[in-house]
Amino acid sequence: MDNKISVVIPAYNAQEYIGDALVSVLEQTYAVFEVIVVDDGSTDRTKKEIEEFQDKHKRGFFNPQTEIHYIYQDNKGPAAARNTGIQHARGNYIAFLDSDDLWYPQKLERQMALIGQSSYVMVYCDMTHVENGEEVYRSYLHEVPYKYFERGNIYENLLKENFIFTPTVLVKKEVLLECQLFDEELMICEDYKMWLSIAKKYRIGFVDEPLVTRRRTEMNITQDRLLYIQSGLSLFEELMQYPRHSKKNKQIVHERLQQYYYELGYYFWEQEMPREARKEFAKIDRNSPLRSKAGYYTSFSFLPLGLIRLLRRWKACQK
Repeated sequence: MDNKISVVIPAYNAQEYIGDALVSVLEQTYAVFEVIVVDDGSTDRTKKEIEEFQDKHKRGFFNPQTEIHYIYQDNKGPAAARNTGIQHARGNYIAFLDSDDLWYPQKLERQMALIGQSSYVMVYCDMTHVENGEEVYRSYLHEVPYKYFERGNIYENLLKENFIFTPTVLVKKEVLLECQLFDEELMICEDYKMWLSIAKKYRIGFVDEPLVTRRRTEMNITQDRLLYIQSGLSLFEELMQYPRHSKKNKQIVHERLQQYYYELGYYFWEQEMPREARKEFAKIDRNSPLRSKAGYYTSFSFLPLGLIRLLRRWKACQK
């Protein structure tokens, strides 16, 4: 059986971190077939850093059996960059790594041992979470904590919360192609949509140990809170239209939508945009547990802006 792994790394202005990411791939205890770095329109020295790395590789600094490929494309976002990498990949397994994250040396070995002895088409793992160079969570899924991470038929649990993070994934290439790759219209949550698409049809495995270090920096796109909320809202509005959901799963999707409406309304409230806040709060069902909280902020949104600011400062002082 062909067990070649292609590693896809989207990179945008990644000059500071891309070298460390590549080293963590090439130091895997399971030999990688190829690494594909897709430069998503960088304007810094990302290309130069990768070329210097390729030169070191040719001079024998790393495993000569691993090929390193560099592809440049105009800036289209992480989903498009990953899709480009998948389409060029020649391995039958795909692993993803973001340019500012790292793998533990045994990451692929642990996952291949599981996926090769089971009916799983995809395996994910736990991760360590680092912010500004300091470890915040050794075991992110356990310590945050997430409530629903599981293995096997996980679709229902995955609807409740996204506990799969892209750098933790190893998946069969044919499955990604079957699911029509990542949705390039989504700048965030495109990976969540993909994992849901896979989980609808297949069993997914889990290695319950941190094998990835996610490094949170100012460059991380997920720090754009508004974009994150809007992308999640768009995804769950789409999921509401899925005709084959069970009654229970449709209720889960509905409840997640209510949460996104509240989060978007609260975001606008914090940004002192009362009309926009009221519009989102009004979408919450009357019987939703979030209705009373939304009503509270809706009521205060009609006050003069100066008074709202005064009340917010007072509330902050009470904490």
